[in-house]
Amino acid sequence: MENSKNTTFIVLALVVVVVAGILIYNNKNKTQVPAKPGVTAKNATMPPFILGNFEKLAGQTLSMKVGADEKTVTLSATTKVVKQVTDKSGKITLVEIKPNEIKANAQIVVYYSGSTGSEYIANKIQVISQ
Repeated sequence: MENSKNTTFIVLALVVVVVAGILIYNNKNKTQVPAKPGVTAKNATMPPFILGNFEKLAGQTLSMKVGADEKTVTLSATTKVVKQVTDKSGKITLVEIKPNEIKANAQIVVYYSGSTGSEYIANKIQVISQ
């Protein structure tokens, strides 16, 4: 009886060691395959952005609320403004709009290139919902 317990323990221990070895070997030999040929993600980074609610537009200055904080966003001639549009099949596309087409309280994402913490220089503004 004692001998069969030892044999069972040894077999179980061997199985655990072999499975652990296989898992370690497989993780070391994984290679990343890009989503599309010729596209790599090694230099890809998420651009800095803020998410909040649009309040008003005065000239080239947009005001928005991020939580309880008021943020000021400066637009330039190169700032792109788009809104998400969902078609009947559920596919979301981005449609370019003018800044004055953003409605009050619309949820927006501002991608920016410079910031002081309360003031931002916008590269792109994306309207998520109006």
